[in-house]
Amino acid sequence: MTYSVRILADSIAQGVRITTFEATFPRFILAEVNTHREFSRNSASSRAIPVERRIEQVRENPFVPETFGKNQKGMQSSEVLLDAEAQHARESWLRAMEVCANEADYQRALGVHKQYANRLIELWGWHTAVITATQWKNFFALRTHKAAQPEMQVIAKLMKEAYVAGEPSPLAVGDWHLPYVTQEELMMLEAFRPPAGEKQEAWETLQLAMVKKSVVCCAAVSYERQLTERTLEQVQERHDGMVKSAHWSPFEHQAKVANEGEIKRHALYRHYDDGECSGFEPVRIGNFAVPWLQYRKTFENEAEWQGED
Repeated sequence: MTYSVRILADSIAQGVRITTFEATFPRFILAEVNTHREFSRNSASSRAIPVERRIEQVRENPFVPETFGKNQKGMQSSEVLLDAEAQHARESWLRAMEVCANEADYQRALGVHKQYANRLIELWGWHTAVITATQWKNFFALRTHKAAQPEMQVIAKLMKEAYVAGEPSPLAVGDWHLPYVTQEELMMLEAFRPPAGEKQEAWETLQLAMVKKSVVCCAAVSYERQLTERTLEQVQERHDGMVKSAHWSPFEHQAKVANEGEIKRHALYRHYDDGECSGFEPVRIGNFAVPWLQYRKTFENEAEWQGED
């Protein structure tokens, strides 16, 4: 693994763009990614990936900083170590990795669960995350700035480049933004689309199947198995299991272009007063800008429901 970015889905409706990235970056900057509350995200999990696989990953392809900044006051360094000092820093970094990998392997042999043993080697791991948002300006401004953590700058710049170069697909009311649904599947769905104003059960059934597939793939990034092929029965079973357990985060990446009634029902409103008129306007549904309705928000009481044992 190394730094990588790809756009899984990119859509626009009523002038509002929604974009889903799959991004790979050093695990130790995950906390900085997670500070952005406008993001919906799922990512690889130390509680899900077997210890043996994690140890193999960090030994074969550890994350090592490209440069080591010199220590000084403040949150960033203005100079880097050079020559012998830089080489010693790199060697020290890798020695520490080997010590922690050995201890993680020892804990595995003792029978310690991966949710503990894997924590010992997170610093050297690469991490893949699925991230969806309708607002990116703050993230790009903050994380591409020279004051940001250097590794954060790398992934944020890659994401910004892909975003600027991207061409979002225009969607109409009732259409879905669906990460991990292939172009071929979208074309098949379009072939079943009924004429305007008509309902067609086959189209609605197929549309919901694609939504569920997207949910399951977004959830599977926890195990780094988001691209695994699954039968319709497997998708349905996994989807329903997450509903039953109230495991809602994978349900946030799929977003429907809401109709007027759905906006009235789900949106948060803000008051405006421009001096000539005042009133209330819908602005957000969950953490997305109107008109995007997260699949999660289509379930009754999803924010309060605790799930079942």
